[in-house]
Amino acid sequence: MTHEHGTVKSRIVCDSKRLVETIMTDISVLDNVAAIKKQLHALYDELDAIHEDEEVVKIEHTFSETIYFR
Repeated sequence: MTHEHGTVKSRIVCDSKRLVETIMTDISVLDNVAAIKKQLHALYDELDAIHEDEEVVKIEHTFSETIYFR
């Protein structure tokens, strides 16, 4: 995961993903947490999708500002 953030939304999503990663690491030593791990993985995947959508929007904005030379 990158540490560069393009927008406030992107920073929040990246920070949230990092926190979920920390929780998944911390609870990995506990017993009977399979259901929680599954939910955390689903949450991480949702945050990752939001992050990817944000990157796509950023890329589309970059391409829309293309300067054409003749």
